[in-house]
Amino acid sequence: MKLGAKIFLKRDIDFLEKVIDQIDFIETIAIHSQDYSFLKKYGKKIVIHAEHQSFGPNPADSMKSKRNLESITFALELADELKASKVICHPGIISNKNCNEKTAINFFKKINDERILIENLPLLDYRGRAIDALCSLPEPTAAFLEKSSKKLCFDISHAIISALAKNRADYNEFLTPYLALNPSHFHFSDILLNKKRDHLHFGEGNLDTDYYRKLFQNNAEVTLETRNNAAKLLDDIKILNPREISNRLYIHEILPDSS
Repeated sequence: MKLGAKIFLKRDIDFLEKVIDQIDFIETIAIHSQDYSFLKKYGKKIVIHAEHQSFGPNPADSMKSKRNLESITFALELADELKASKVICHPGIISNKNCNEKTAINFFKKINDERILIENLPLLDYRGRAIDALCSLPEPTAAFLEKSSKKLCFDISHAIISALAKNRADYNEFLTPYLALNPSHFHFSDILLNKKRDHLHFGEGNLDTDYYRKLFQNNAEVTLETRNNAAKLLDDIKILNPREISNRLYIHEILPDSS
């Protein structure tokens, strides 16, 4: 297993340098027009995350076609520059009458790039409010991937949040159909189940880390989606992979208010 830190801008360099010797790769949000060339000096593998709805784009919105194309173009160009083999994208949300799943599928289908991974989304936003997000349930996610000819970035925490939103007590079983889609990348964090709040450091929530550790194969690449606390990140690493802490490298993700 390989774990790791998602950063947003060069302002995050202080955090990054505290953990850089303990990570396999860096995941970064490709915020349009920003300069990420400073990442080259670390010699680490890079994973790109395209801008999501909090930054303006929404692949499901037919009125945002220009903004959506601008965003994914910048992400792919940054992937070229940093030699990244993965570009993670949110599929979109149904936020107004101009939004629908077909628009999102057609958008991704037209982009013939094997680096693009579609991330499953939660049915609740970071404030716990219900949202109509695409790829928030297993069967629609499988159909979206097939129709758009894309692979999956499986966000385990997002899937559990969706299960809780549907009042599914068997939220662990809810993960099985996603795993059957052979995810190419993973996002993970602890969750405070009664508040349906994710992106927590391990121990701040209620998840049984031992159970989830067994889901990851030896070659799995897992971004730990937690707040940017370097000391707690190191503890997260020890908790998630205690037997390999001495000889493995890991990543941490710095999140804005909405992930």
